[in-house]
Amino acid sequence: MQSVRNRESNVILLDAGNVFGGSGEAGRRQAGMAIEAMALMGYDALNLGEGEFLFGRPFLEEQQERADFPFLSANLVDPDTGVCPYPTHVIKEVDHLKVGIIGLVSPGRDRGREMVTHDPLSSLEAILPAVKGESDLVIVLAQMGYAEAVELIRNVAGVHVMIVSGEGESVTEPVEIDGTLLAPCTHWGMAVGELHIVGNTDGQIVDYRWSQGVLDEQVVDDPGIAELTSGYDE
Repeated sequence: MQSVRNRESNVILLDAGNVFGGSGEAGRRQAGMAIEAMALMGYDALNLGEGEFLFGRPFLEEQQERADFPFLSANLVDPDTGVCPYPTHVIKEVDHLKVGIIGLVSPGRDRGREMVTHDPLSSLEAILPAVKGESDLVIVLAQMGYAEAVELIRNVAGVHVMIVSGEGESVTEPVEIDGTLLAPCTHWGMAVGELHIVGNTDGQIVDYRWSQGVLDEQVVDDPGIAELTSGYDE
């Protein structure tokens, strides 16, 4: 990630969710390591996906307290209060543009652990006007199936980019659907997608380009991340 920041002055680093994995104590340790690694890399936001509910809500909230970036979800609701316990969105200022970032997850992916998942479309429609009022460009991070993401885009206007992490078609680059760029994620951190956007304060994407870097043995380990992961292996 540092190599990208060395050549680009305006960078937002995001994850569409499903970061946690495994089971038992080893899975918890790996999840904690993932959050520490994301903090070292300078992440701007994490959308809460299916994996984040593997170890229950108290564990998730412990990780949020340790992180220096927000965990987002616009459609996860506390069953007792009816309130979203996590930020629905965050606004990041990049150069002269304000970018609104919203988090969504498919119903049922919370695994029934102390949360209720509201309909993604109605949840997005409820907060989108306010987010659009605060920002020039809107990005939605969504942990859902590809077909579900396409259907959502076709039923809501005003989203510039949707980054989707979930099962579905084998799409390897952004697809423009009704004026929204739908960008895929590669499973299990096997690659990093890099979307370059040129936007304006009128809320228009005037140009973009996409590249994807495979994280194989040819990628040089970052010293800080290497030290962190070696500590978790002990």
